[in-house]
Amino acid sequence: MDIDQLGLHQLRYMSLELVDTTFNLWMSATFATLIAIHFVGRQLKTRALVLIATLYSLFSLLCLVRIIMNGSSVIIYSQAIVVEPNSGLDFPFGTVLTILRLLIFAIGSISTLYFVFRSSKEYRE
Repeated sequence: MDIDQLGLHQLRYMSLELVDTTFNLWMSATFATLIAIHFVGRQLKTRALVLIATLYSLFSLLCLVRIIMNGSSVIIYSQAIVVEPNSGLDFPFGTVLTILRLLIFAIGSISTLYFVFRSSKEYRE
């Protein structure tokens, strides 16, 4: 099966949309966790906080795997697209965005888990 350049561009952008959608879903879950812990974290027992941290960690891992899977599709489609030299499209924007997205993901996940555990009653006492 031979896919033309337009088809490759469409597949690439569909994969990019999946990466962005998954990242936005993770961001929403992160802020929901932070807000929930901020308002009720002091009343929760340590077991509940551990459960929240475990569920958040598993969800974050799932999102990371989905981002990596869809990101690899983006790389495959990008490599198949013919880019004219000196067109301005040969700059590795995708690489820069991927690094920034993974940095935000790592720092956000670690910070959220730190905030969850910092809210435990035993830590405050």
